[in-house]
Order: sequence, then structure tokens, then C-alpha cells
Amino acid sequence: MALISQSPRQHASIRSAPTRGGGSMRRRRRRKQIRLLALLAIALGVAGVVWISTGRSSDAGGVEPATIAAERETEPETRVAAATSQAETPRPSRPLPEADRPVSRPSTTRTPDPASVVTMGRSPAAEPTPRQTAPAASEPERRPEQRPQQQSSRPTERSEPAPAQSTIAASPERSTRTTATTSAAPVREMIRQAADMAARNRPVQAREIYNRALLDQRTTHSDRAMIRERMAELNETLIFSPTVVDGDAFTERYRVQSGDTLVRIVNRQKLAIDWRLLQRVNRMDNPSRLRVDQSLKIVRGPFHAVVSKSEFRMDVYAGPVPEVDARGRIVNSGHAPTFIRSFPVGLGEYGSTPVGAWLVRPNNKVINPAWTNPRTNESFAANDPNNPIGDRWIGLDGIDENTRSLSGYGIHGTIEPDSIGREMSMGCIRLLDGDVELIYELLAEGESIVHVVP
Repeated sequence: MALISQSPRQHASIRSAPTRGGGSMRRRRRRKQIRLLALLAIALGVAGVVWISTGRSSDAGGVEPATIAAERETEPETRVAAATSQAETPRPSRPLPEADRPVSRPSTTRTPDPASVVTMGRSPAAEPTPRQTAPAASEPERRPEQRPQQQSSRPTERSEPAPAQSTIAASPERSTRTTATTSAAPVREMIRQAADMAARNRPVQAREIYNRALLDQRTTHSDRAMIRERMAELNETLIFSPTVVDGDAFTERYRVQSGDTLVRIVNRQKLAIDWRLLQRVNRMDNPSRLRVDQSLKIVRGPFHAVVSKSEFRMDVYAGPVPEVDARGRIVNSGHAPTFIRSFPVGLGEYGSTPVGAWLVRPNNKVINPAWTNPRTNESFAANDPNNPIGDRWIGLDGIDENTRSLSGYGIHGTIEPDSIGREMSMGCIRLLDGDVELIYELLAEGESIVHVVP
């Protein structure tokens, strides 16, 4: 009789039981492994993302490029300076100014452009000279770069800065103006005395003292400008007003006689002025209405002019002809002329107004002149509003070795007010319309001298 344990069904159940249990265990292990792999993959992914984002943020911060730039830019310097032991701290400070000036950077890392080699005559070894002004350059680095320059391409390198030196040497008066800030003590004392005389209503004495200070070579440029302004104010009363001040050597009272006209008064009294000046200073609306025994103020000339090309200014003087030295300064030889007033002028293009002495040509002062352009042959009739020389012409004759052979020059007005203070004429001296009218009345034909100085 078979036992229960020996029945086929029982054996089957017994054999199949461990098989089911073993499969489920394997499945559980695989699931755990998959979960671990998934977690590991997720962890690796997160780590990768963090690493990539950290690398990008460090790139965006600009620290490494700045360091690289510092190393690249300082690399040529370390070659010249023989690899000094300074590290990390000076490097970031050097490239920062250079980064703001990309134009100067090639001079430290590249050879010079062909154009600079041609104009300057420098070799690549001599090119680093511009780095002398760069803030990143240090003194030890400058010295080895300058020495090769002094030995190579010396003639062409010397010739390059020459224009700047010649420009300074060509204007010694301007250079002294910048250094001399105050006039000498005697000049300052004269200015003080003149101001005191003016305050005490003694304009003739004030003008005399101011004039001595103006012609003193120790007076600074700024003080001369101030003196000219003060003297012009005094002369508005002394010369150009109806008032006659006692002691003034250039004005006096005149009693009109029977048959007098302003022209006759000027000629008989030998005033060496234009009769219109008498009309101006006496405030006469109608110059033909003169009364016998009428009191008039008369002004005695001649007047002379000094034109400064560098200052674009005409200074008018009364009395003797001004003596001008080689530098264009008026020499006070004891009996000096008296300054009257200044006028701004326009001059010839490209410096074409000739330097030298001129005489106001006899019978060559014209009101509303007709004029023909010598370059284009275009003609302008009298009273033409488009006439470039305006409504006054004062012809000039050269009287020294520089001007004697020249002709066609003169003083005139302009229809281009903006040309005053500039070089735009064909060589003549231009003035504003109101100024040229007064100059026309002051300068006398055959007597007034005009000096044109540098």
C-alpha cells in the first residue's frame, strides 16, 4: 500500500513548491537591481548637470578669460623682464586698462603695421616706443625697449618729432606768455597809478601811464590785453566824443570861420585825417550846416596801424610812426606813439598777407568801390551789395624790402563777417563794416603807415 507521501500528485506538489518560491526571489532581486541602476543613473545625471552648469557659470563669470588675457598680454613682458617672480597679483591689474584700449594692444604683442614702418622708419624691435605712455608698462620694461631704438633708425626717428619742436621755437612770444603769469613789479605799479588817475578823473595822465606800461617789454600778454581795453575806454572820451580834455595832445577846440567846411578845416589845420572823423566826434547830422563862431572839436593825426597776424588784430596809434623790432613788438625809443584802439581783422588765406611796412597810397581811398576779381575776372559795380570788399577800400604801397615789389594789397570791408579772425582773403586785410569806416577816417593818404607783423 502506497503511502501518501509516495503518491505522484503529492510528489508533484512537493517538487513544484520550491520552484515557485525560487522564481519570485529572483524576480525580486532583479527589481532591486533595476532600481539601484536607475537611482545610480539619476545620480550620475544630476551630477553631470551640476558639473556642466558649474563649468558654464565659471566661464560666464569672466575670471578665467581675464586670467588668460593677463597671461597672454604679460607673456612678452616676462620675456623682456627675464621672468620676474611676481605672480597672480600684478597680472589682473595690467590687462584691465589694456582691455579698454584694444588699439594699443597690438603694439605689445605684434610687430608694427607696414604703414607705421614706412612713415616712422622703425624696425619691429623699435616699435614698442608707444608703450612708454601705457599705464601697464613698468620702468624696467621700458629701458631695454628704448635702447635698441636709439641705435636703429635714428635719423628718421629724430626727424619725426622735429615739427613739434620747430612750432614751439617759431613762437617764442607765445611760449613766454604761458610761463610769465604776472608782469614785473614796476609794470604793476604803473598799472596801479594809471587806474588811480582814471579814478580821479584825470584821463590824459591815466592814458599816458597806461601807454608806458603797454610798451614795456616786461608786461605780460594778459596785462597788455587789459591795458588796451582800459585805454580804448579812455579814448572813447578823449578822441571819439565831443569833449575836449585839457592837456590832450591830439585834440583841441576850433572856432568856425566864414567860408569854412569840414574839408577846408582838415586841410588848413593839417589834421591828417578824413573830414568825416570831425563829423563823427562832433555828432553832426548834416556836416554842411556850420555856423560862424561855432565851437568844434578837431582831432590831429596822423594815425598809424600795426596788424598782428598771430592775433588777427589791428592796433591804431596816434603820434609818431611806431618802430617795430624783428619780433613785431613796438620799441619805446623815448618818443613813443600812443595807443588808441584795437580792431579784429581777417587776413589772407594760407598766411598770404605779406609781413612788412606799408604806406597808405595817395589818392587810393575809395567809398563804395568797383572791384574786379583778379582770379576770375568777375566785376562788381559800385554800391553792389554782393561786392566782396564791402564799401571801403584803402590802398597800400609797400615801402620796405619785403613789400616794395608788391602791389594790389589794401584794407577793405567784407560781406562775410565770419571771415574776421580767419585767413580767407586773397592777401588783403579785412575789417567789419563799422570798423573799416572808422579806419577809413583815421588813416591819411600818403602819411599813415601800416606795419604787418607776424
